[in-house]
Amino acid sequence: MVPQSVNAATPHGRPTVRGYSRMANPACRAKLPSIHPADDTPMLRDVSAAVTLLGSSVLLLPLSVLLAAVLWRQHSARLALRWIAVLGACLLGMAALKLYGHACGLPILLRRVVSPSGHAAFSALFYGSLAAVMLRAVDIPWRRTLLMAGTAGLVAAIGLSRILLRAHTKLEVLIGLSVGAAAALAFALSIRSLPPARLRLRPAAAGAVLACGLAALAVGDRSVIEETIRALADEVQQEVGLCMTGPSDLAALRTR
Repeated sequence: MVPQSVNAATPHGRPTVRGYSRMANPACRAKLPSIHPADDTPMLRDVSAAVTLLGSSVLLLPLSVLLAAVLWRQHSARLALRWIAVLGACLLGMAALKLYGHACGLPILLRRVVSPSGHAAFSALFYGSLAAVMLRAVDIPWRRTLLMAGTAGLVAAIGLSRILLRAHTKLEVLIGLSVGAAAALAFALSIRSLPPARLRLRPAAAGAVLACGLAALAVGDRSVIEETIRALADEVQQEVGLCMTGPSDLAALRTR
């Protein structure tokens, strides 16, 4: 069972994945990617929906809190607090980018970026930081290589799923990956002076991870945060006049 089901065909005759048609980036709707899983391959569409859930805040927020608790209990308060600080900075930074993007559009590389991918950023941060903690306790070279390759592959798959589901453009995913990877690198550098942490998945922690996974499957990949930021951006732009770039400047930018 995957977290998102397939709705009836759209007015254009294409089936959509529930939760993505309404949140898909306008830039993606303007010009679709070269791969169309929602058009041709139901299996690829369903796999993409399942993979994208691994980067959803519905799953990663509780897992991040759980990771902080495990780091605190099994290592030290300093390590847990550094994780919380990097996590907060990354999430606030992404929220600011999304807010400005929805209100004004971010002019990057002669393109108008609306919403950098939060899934890509959060997955790069969480899985990258978890790998950084685990790598410090792994001495065997092939295990280190396997851990790094597996982490990179998982994060890349989550980013690709956002493109396949037409939730983000390629540039928005790349920006999200860059922000998350930079935050994970900052966390890895900040813990170099601390003793290695040998994490153990004890029964209570394993049960909590399982509960988070089941809850995420039940809830699905909701777009509440994205919709809230979009609504807030509209209000801020109307009340404050946030944008410094004029409409004529934005009109000259491409969306992909």
